[in-house]
This record gives sequence, C-alpha cells and structure tokens, in this order.
Amino acid sequence: MQFPFLQGAMPDKPVDYTVSPLQRGKRFHSMGVRGSQGERTVLQAQESCVLPLDGPAHARPSLAPTDEVPERLSRLGQVSSALRDRLALMGGYGRDVNVCIDFRIPDAERQLDAATADHRFRYWMRVGSYSLPDAPRVQAACFAYLSDW
Repeated sequence: MQFPFLQGAMPDKPVDYTVSPLQRGKRFHSMGVRGSQGERTVLQAQESCVLPLDGPAHARPSLAPTDEVPERLSRLGQVSSALRDRLALMGGYGRDVNVCIDFRIPDAERQLDAATADHRFRYWMRVGSYSLPDAPRVQAACFAYLSDW
C-alpha cells in the first residue's frame, strides 16, 4: 500500500474517497484511491493485493534465537538516548518514543554500534499494550500503521 498525502487536508472537512480498479487478475488486484476535499486532491493512493505465495527457497534463515522472548527485551524508551539517535539515522525514527507502538531491539548496543552492526537490523514491534479485537479490518489498519516503521 502506498498512501501519500499530496497536500494538507482540512481536519474540520470530510474527505471524499473515490476507488478505481487499476488491474484485476486471478492472483493480483490493484486499486487507485483518490481523496479529495472539494476540488482539492489531498491524497492519491495505490493499493495492491496478491494471493499468498510460497517464499523463495533461497531465503536466509531467521537470525532470531529460538529462545528469544520479546517481552523480556528492553523497550525503545529504555534504550540510551545515544543509541536512539543512531537508530534515528536509519530512517528518522527512534528519538521520539511512540507509546502506541511496543518497539523492542534485541542486543541494541551491538546492533547499533558501527563496529559490530550487521547489514540487517532486527527488532520486534506490535501495537502497544492494547489488546486488539478479533476484527480483521482493525488488525489490518494497525498493521498498516506499524508498517510505516
């Protein structure tokens, strides 16, 4: 899903959405979404869906130890501000702790130290301390929000 805002929307006015099919196939669909306020286009999105496929056979095995328990790892807010600054260099996140995201970094000191860092960065994340309802649309919306990280 790609959902860029082209210009600021007015929070006190409704956004009208128009959905248009771009491609319809047996395994793959793509839809365009236009959000407007009057004559102003405030967002233009593209959403693609595909049926589940098996992953590539050459995929590398997970680096996560089988005994790693995310709940035992430090939360982002517990990591030193110097390490959070290094994390922020990777994409602008890390300096500010977002309480609605439970973000945990295994072995943060090693992963964020230039001398010992690997080319991959491992982390665990989920919706904060909230229990999500058994509602696929709510869960998909939360996943989309988390995927921005």
